[in-house]
Amino acid sequence: MTYELSRDLLRASTLAREVVKGKQRLELAATSADLGLGEWNSGSGRIWATAKALQMFGLGEVKEPKAQQWLDQIHPEDRLRVKDGLERAIKDKQDYVAEFRVCRDDRSTHWIAARGRAEQSAAGGQVVLRGVVRDVTQNRTAQAEVQELRQELGHSGRVSLLGQLASSLAHELSQPLGAILRNSEAAELMLRAPAIDRDELREVVADIQRDDRRAGLVIERIRALLKGRQLELLPLALDVVVQDVLT
Repeated sequence: MTYELSRDLLRASTLAREVVKGKQRLELAATSADLGLGEWNSGSGRIWATAKALQMFGLGEVKEPKAQQWLDQIHPEDRLRVKDGLERAIKDKQDYVAEFRVCRDDRSTHWIAARGRAEQSAAGGQVVLRGVVRDVTQNRTAQAEVQELRQELGHSGRVSLLGQLASSLAHELSQPLGAILRNSEAAELMLRAPAIDRDELREVVADIQRDDRRAGLVIERIRALLKGRQLELLPLALDVVVQDVLT
């Protein structure tokens, strides 16, 4: 019996050392990949985490931090969302994926990407959530810079387009407005004459009205161009366009 107990004890000791070595190897591999590992037993509340994970959350100096201490490190705007997601993953025994901000004691804010899976423990009755975390602050910063650059390019493009539209608008309006001015000057001269040719004056007024409608149509077309609506294709009579140009 003593021999059997000694052999079982030796076997258990060897197995424990292998487990410790396995965890050390796993932690080394995860640290090399810039990942933090963690395991949360929802029943006992016990949390195991690698040094890298503790460092990401700013808990490197805390020994065996509780679940609430982990949550307290999360940004207030993200805390409730993360907590609800974790509780849902544990309740439904499903995967958990999230990105959130962590506020460290040095007042720096870091973005953390987390991915985990909730499973029933071997002992049964308890759900264990195992997962990895990674600091994605640099990626987020790069994305923000790219977004800002896109906005600046978009703004520059709009300014350039507005400049072209303003030039086009001035060009399109200069002709009808100039024609209105010339016709109004002609009408003024005709009104000063001793005998007024009513038919000719009527033609001048008609020209003024036509050019006024033309100027309004130019403005209406520019406004339609600026509106973000679906392009509408219509038949176009080329002879009318040519006649307008000749006029």
